[in-house]
Amino acid sequence: MVFLLTLTACIRESSKDSSDSSTEPLEEGPPNAPGPFVLETSGEEILSLSFSEPACSSPDGSTQLRGFWRDSSHSFVLGIDIMEQYEGVGTYTSDNLTVRARLQEEAGGQARYFATSEGVEATISWAEDDLVAGTFQVSTMSEGGLILSPTSFPIWCTDL
Repeated sequence: MVFLLTLTACIRESSKDSSDSSTEPLEEGPPNAPGPFVLETSGEEILSLSFSEPACSSPDGSTQLRGFWRDSSHSFVLGIDIMEQYEGVGTYTSDNLTVRARLQEEAGGQARYFATSEGVEATISWAEDDLVAGTFQVSTMSEGGLILSPTSFPIWCTDL
């Protein structure tokens, strides 16, 4: 009897709905919106930046997608650029396309700019209903001089 009650409690506990902030599509529709995140850098610059505002641009008829995150003070932008052959859901890498990641300081700062087109991978997992979502991976910028943590970042485009 005790075993049966314990088993029932475990089954109920494991079936509870948990909030998932990943940008992987849900079985019945689009993914959940990602939450804010912190990017820490080391190497040539030591920074701790909180990003909370996603945005994108992809002009009508364009084969480009540019996604980016701003911090709340609009001092830095973290971006992913798929510069050619963007066609929706799929994986885009810097091995065979022009895909780059960048971290740049916006106006009013020291104009710091870091970028790489080496070892960048963008995966678009959802591209319909005026929403483009996925992730991009990059571990370093500026020829390895800027080290990023974490190395995976959400792509979230609702303003195309």
